[in-house]
Formats: sequence, C-alpha cells, structure tokens
Amino acid sequence: MKRSRAAALACTSFLALLAFPIDALAQPTPPGEGAAAPRIDPLRLAEAMTEGGRPDLACPLLEQVFGADTDNLTALALMGDCRNALGDRGEAKRLYERVLEAQPDAERVRARLAGIYLAEGDRGAARSVLTAAETVRPGAQSSKLMSSLARSIPVDEPLLASVDKPKRLALQLSAGLIVDSNVNGGPSSSTAAAVIGGLPVTLAISDESMPRDDGGVNYALNANYLRPLSKRWALLFQGNASAVNYFDETHYDRDSVAGGVALLYRGTGFTVSIQPNAGLYRQDRDREQSLYGVSSRATVRLSPKVNLSATASVAHRDVAVTDARNSDEGQFGLGISYSYRPGIRFGAQYDVLRADAGDDVYSYWAHGPQVYASAGFARYFVATLRYRYNRIDYDERYWLFPEKRKDDLNQVSANLDIDLSSWTVKGLGAYLRYDYRSNASTVELNQAHRHQASSGLFWRF
Repeated sequence: MKRSRAAALACTSFLALLAFPIDALAQPTPPGEGAAAPRIDPLRLAEAMTEGGRPDLACPLLEQVFGADTDNLTALALMGDCRNALGDRGEAKRLYERVLEAQPDAERVRARLAGIYLAEGDRGAARSVLTAAETVRPGAQSSKLMSSLARSIPVDEPLLASVDKPKRLALQLSAGLIVDSNVNGGPSSSTAAAVIGGLPVTLAISDESMPRDDGGVNYALNANYLRPLSKRWALLFQGNASAVNYFDETHYDRDSVAGGVALLYRGTGFTVSIQPNAGLYRQDRDREQSLYGVSSRATVRLSPKVNLSATASVAHRDVAVTDARNSDEGQFGLGISYSYRPGIRFGAQYDVLRADAGDDVYSYWAHGPQVYASAGFARYFVATLRYRYNRIDYDERYWLFPEKRKDDLNQVSANLDIDLSSWTVKGLGAYLRYDYRSNASTVELNQAHRHQASSGLFWRF
C-alpha cells in the first residue's frame, strides 16, 4: 500500500512539474513580482519517485535542478539512491563517497555504500566503510552498531572470502591471443665472455639461440572449491591448467597443470592457511620440470585499512634435463597492504628464497621486493600494476665462465580486466595484459629481455 501511494505521489507530482518551469523548483519568486508559483520540493519529489519504483524519473530531475556537480549533499545522496536503484553501482559509489568526504557522519549514506560493496563481493571495502564510522563519532550507538557489523564480515583474505557459505565452486575459463618477443628465452647479446684452459675467449652465440618472436593462442582453466568444516575452519581445493600454443615456433609450446588443498583458519582479526601443492610443467609435450611442496600464509589486520602478511614455503623441484638442477627450495616473505579508499589498494612484499641444487653451480640465494597497486573504476574496470625485483647470487662459478653468476632480474606487469556482463552474459569479461622481463647478468649468456602482450575473454561462473 505504501509503495502504491508513493508511486501515485511521484506520478502526480511529476505531472505537476510539467506545468511549471524547472527553475521555479530551485529559486523562490522574488518579492514584488506577482504571486509565487506553487512550491514543490524537488528533493522530496525525487525521493518519492525512487521509492515509488521510478528512479528513471528521479535521476534526470535531480540533475536538471541541481546539476551533476552540485554541492548539495542531500541531492547527491538521492542521486546515489536512484543510480543504485537503476543498477549503476559505480556511479552510486562515487556519489556516496562525495557525500562522506564532505559529511563523514552521514550514517544512512555510509550504510548504503557498504551495502553496495557487499553486493559486489568486496568485503574488505565494506568493512573499511563501516569501521570508519567509529572514528567519526566515537562511542555513538550507531557507530558501535556499524563496527559490530564490520566485525561480522569475514576477513578480506582471498582464500577465506567465502568460509561462511555452506559450499562454493568457482570456475574461470579464459582464452586469447599472445604476442611474445622472445619465445625461446634467448640472450640479448650475440657473444659471451668465457675462459678455456685459463685463456679468455669470446664465444659466438648461434643464430638459432638468439631471441625469436612469435604469436600464438593461450588458454587457461582455474577452479576453486571451498568446503567449510565449521565457522572458522575450511578446506579449499584449487586447480589450474594452462597452455600456450605458438603459430610458428611450435616446439616452444608450453602447458602446465597444478593443484593443491589448503586448510584455512579464520580468527578474530587474522587468518592462517597451509597448503600442500604440486605442479607439472611441459614444453613441446615433454616434461620440463615438476614441483611439489607446502606453502603457508598468515594475515593480520592491523587496522581497518592495513593488513600485515607473512608467507613461507618449502618445495622440491625436479628438472628433467639433468639431476644437477634438481633443488630443494625454501622461501619466506613479509608483506603489507593498504586500502587507500574503497576499490583502491597498494601493497608491498619482500621475499627471500634459497635453492640447494644437486650441483652448487645451480644453487643460489634470491631476494628482493615487489610492489603493486590495484584500482577499480567506472564500475566495469579493474586495473593492476606490479613491479618485482630479484637479486640472485649463485654459489659457485661454472667452469666455462670467468666469474660466478649474479643476476639482477626486473619484472613489470600491467593488467586490465573489463566486465562485459551488463551487455552480454553474467560473468563474461575481457582482459588486456602486458609483461616485461629483463635480466642483467655477469654471465652474458644469461642476459635477456622479453615482452609479452595478450588479450582475450574470460568467463567466471
């Protein structure tokens, strides 16, 4: 009944609007210029339209009366309501955030913004929005309620994002085209300094070993299945299969399959996971190497916006070409992530890796930082930029080269995901990716540069 009355009021008032200039809604009639036109409050009218199921009328009304860049916070909040009702969550979030920047104690707007993030599955952003209420109005009953709601949202950890659900199966299929400037990983120099019989010589690298560029097709399947054991414990089954098939250099075709089972625990303000895993990697249908081990991760929430994480793993790598390259590996890392604002995150991590191979020539220490930034914008786009550096020091000198190998490895990647669900089918999207890898080495044979660019479609279901 209430809804029908609101709808009737909206329609009646809208018809009344047609008889009066829009300017009359925003400006009073100056004294002495005749009888004032009937006063219609555009804010109440827009609210009635939205509640009456006609947000398509409310939004144009508000924008025409107040303008899209208005400083009227009530109008901005109502614009957010009607945009949200129309399904334009990206614009609704932008409008709500403008209101909160100017008026942080706007509780209704804060609650609705958090609701949008929850509907989009961004629990970390929803938690940040709700928790911030306590800093605006410490001790207020509404702030305590929002903080309580924030604590009830699971920690924003990818492995634990859905522990509270009875079960969850998530699949992603992707396929696209790739252009690779160095499919064979060839050196960037055509010569290499060496020592033979104590005499320095210069080796000429054959043309076949120099970098080869080619294009091809890449595709992948990722699967996750979560099985909660209790409110705090769960098992996560993960699997991945991927392949790259080149058009001309087919003997460099690669494929891999990997999987693992993680035991997850979610405490108050922290999460822990431990996962046995294994992987098989092939080139031209022949086994190149296999890897198996155990990895673990712990994440602690230091504040609503800051998480601290630690990772550790042990693994054994089995290389097909020679037992001398087989290695036992151990890794440890510390990282921090910061949610600058909902949908925008920054992070950094420092890793240390030790590899003990069958021959000390292939044993090494590696260490270095990585940093990343991720931002969602305009509702349909998520962009991620990542940089990683590793210093790699090998234990022993290879007999052919004058000094021990030391590498400086730099890697840059950029990724853009585009949500196409609004125009196609649910879960369908497109991606654009670029990767650059540069290795500077004391052994010229190992100096290399590689560019990879790819684009395609993915389907999540």
